[in-house]
Amino acid sequence: QNAMVQAAVLGILMSLLISFVVLLLVTWNWWVASLGLLNIVAITCVFMGIIPIMGWSLGENECIFLIAVVGLSVDYTVHLLHVYHHCPHTTRIARAR
Repeated sequence: QNAMVQAAVLGILMSLLISFVVLLLVTWNWWVASLGLLNIVAITCVFMGIIPIMGWSLGENECIFLIAVVGLSVDYTVHLLHVYHHCPHTTRIARAR
């Protein structure tokens, strides 16, 4: 069980590092990429919190699922940040609408 937790944490951290690099390449803005990373971390934490609530133990499938959650949230976040970053409006409020 302990090896599973270590493998899951290592996989998630590596995925987060790679996703931050991808966000930097997509947006060319470290602030926007940091906000995207925060969004990805929040999504991952929600799913990490759901696992014990549902009564699941951390097995092989759950470890793969948690790493896949990072990948899926990167896809969502990249689209969201791309639209925000390339919006023609100049203020944050107008861009968020």
